[in-house]
Amino acid sequence: MFICVVTLCGSLQAQEVLFKKITLTKKFYGEAIHLVDMNRDGEMDLISGPYIYSGPDFTSKKTYYEAEEVDLHKYGESYLIMTYDFNDDGHLDIFKFGRAGHQADWYANPGTDTGEWKQYLALESPGNEARYLTDLDNDGRPEAVFMSDGSLALGRPDWKNIETPWSIQKISRDMGWGKYTPGLGVGDINGDGLNDVITQSGWWEQPAKNSNKGQWIEHAFVFSAVIGSQMLVYDVNDDGKNDIISSLHNHGYGLAWFEQKKSNSEITFEKHMIIGDRNEFEQGKYPVVFSQLQTMALGDINGDGLMDFVTGKRHWARGTDPEAGQDPVLYWFELVRKGDTIKYIPHLVDNQSGAGTTMETGDIDKDGTTDIMVTNKFGAYVFLNQLKVK
Repeated sequence: MFICVVTLCGSLQAQEVLFKKITLTKKFYGEAIHLVDMNRDGEMDLISGPYIYSGPDFTSKKTYYEAEEVDLHKYGESYLIMTYDFNDDGHLDIFKFGRAGHQADWYANPGTDTGEWKQYLALESPGNEARYLTDLDNDGRPEAVFMSDGSLALGRPDWKNIETPWSIQKISRDMGWGKYTPGLGVGDINGDGLNDVITQSGWWEQPAKNSNKGQWIEHAFVFSAVIGSQMLVYDVNDDGKNDIISSLHNHGYGLAWFEQKKSNSEITFEKHMIIGDRNEFEQGKYPVVFSQLQTMALGDINGDGLMDFVTGKRHWARGTDPEAGQDPVLYWFELVRKGDTIKYIPHLVDNQSGAGTTMETGDIDKDGTTDIMVTNKFGAYVFLNQLKVK
């Protein structure tokens, strides 16, 4: 199946971007998906819910925990999946965040197709609906980023005793955040080479020394009263300063990028809307509209060297949201720079897939193009980019 025909112009020769849709499952097992060469055989594999789908065709799969289909009116326990060799045995293990406020675990790779994946508790109740597992301090090992008891927090394994629960460092004061608070991002805001952490209420600067102790440096800025997804960090306008891209309401409408500005060494941001709500769409102010933008991912979709981004509608997030039953759409937003003018042009990828709480882009088939992977209550899907790379 080929869908989403887009003509590209400008410095590129006019060509079409096509996507081939692959259905992994139409059942609901979770809201996260991860691309990785799991067995290091040179082929990219996919992890979605309890299943590891083997590349390159993804027709065979195995479980790393017991598979159980989830009722569409309930919530799964697979909100983010990442991999890392936690026990340093040469095999990639799997880290999984459950739903917000529920436990996070890692599963030890047995190293064989028939061995048992042993489960270890990492964190008891990490909050926020985005969350990350990433190397914040550039030491080559990952930290978990989440919220805990109203504060922004990091989780670190005891690498000498990896089977024990992780330690927690609160890097912000008590902000009053609950476990379902949305919106979280990671990236270098001030250009010092260290990753900072962004929330709806501002950004926390990683100290140059002793970042593993105590609170980080708070910089208040209200991006939105309610932000609902991974907050992407990227230099949108190519001015040497990283900007932020985010949805404005995880169960409602709105999408914007925030241009970083500096005045007397103080960093602030200017909001630029990308799409708005239903009324604004009907007035012709924006080209598309959809609600429940709860996940986003960067990726150069059209091969022009600029990072576009992908987002979609989380299908039936809680059933009471605006337009909860509308088609679960998936869009990629093309970044276009013309002089001082910045535009994001939306292109429909699919209207029967949407996206969950996390999504990924990457080159699945190693053809030099950026593909898209999504999972949610509508199923799990792969979109292979058919752009011909010259």
